Amino acid sequence: MGLKELSPKYFKIEVEDNVGIIKLNRPPANAHNLEMLRELDNIIVEARFDDSVKALLVTSNVPRFFSAGFDINEIKEKPPEYIGLSSQFSKEVMLRMMSTKKLIIASINGHCMDGGLE
Repeated sequence: MGLKELSPKYFKIEVEDNVGIIKLNRPPANAHNLEMLRELDNIIVEARFDDSVKALLVTSNVPRFFSAGFDINEIKEKPPEYIGLSSQFSKEVMLRMMSTKKLIIASINGHCMDGGLE
């Protein structure tokens, strides 16, 4: 499978001129949840092994917002352990992004707050 064959729920993916374009797509503010982080992790892993993709561009498909960080509504009823594990997984996804050999560029095209800045 290649990057452009993925069909995640919270991202739109395009490949143009050997650049994988990853658009965050969780209206209204691209606040992320655990499922979105799992999808991003899968996208990064898939991009690593896709020889047709030389670089990645991460941007938003939602007007006015790049990312609002973690969705508070997703965690307000959860136990502290869940919050801690979610935070840890978020850091692990960022480490995977940092350790991939593909160039990753963030095109911040709207408000970006909290964990959206990582």
